[in-house]
Amino acid sequence: MPARCKGLLYLSCEDLILINERLIKMKTPGEICGVLSQASLETAQQSIGLHRYFAQTEDVITLASVLFESLARNHPFHNANKRTAVVATSIFMLMNGYELTAPGDDLVEIAVAVVTHVVDRETLEDFLYHWHRPIDELEALGNDSLRRLIDRTMIG
Repeated sequence: MPARCKGLLYLSCEDLILINERLIKMKTPGEICGVLSQASLETAQQSIGLHRYFAQTEDVITLASVLFESLARNHPFHNANKRTAVVATSIFMLMNGYELTAPGDDLVEIAVAVVTHVVDRETLEDFLYHWHRPIDELEALGNDSLRRLIDRTMIG
C-alpha cells in the first residue's frame, strides 16, 4: 500500500516488486522475475524523497522523472526494468493527481534513451511535462488509466 509523506503518495519497494512481477507475467511470462539488487531497488524507491528534500521541490512531475530515471538506470530487477520504470512512474503520477498520456511508442523511445544516457533527467522531465494532464481524485478512481497504460507498455 502506498505511503503518504507530507501530502504526496509514494510507492514502496513492495509495490515496485509487485508492478515488476505483474508486468512480466502479463507481457513476457518466460522471463526471470524478481529483484536483482535490493540495494538498487531501495535506492530507486528512496530517490523521490531524497530529491524532494535536497532540491526543495514538491513538483510531482519533477519527482516522477527522478523515479523513472532511477528505476530504469539502477536496474534493480532481473528483467522489465524499463517497463517497471514507465508503469511505476505512471502510477506515482496517478496517485498524486496526474495522468501520463504519452503514446506507447514514445514511452518505449524515452525509456531506451534514458537507459542509454541519450537523454538526461531534465529532458525526461520535459517529456513528462509535455505528456501529462491533471486529473481529479474521482476520475483517478473511476477510469481505466492504469489498465490502458499497462496494455500499451510493450518495452522489452
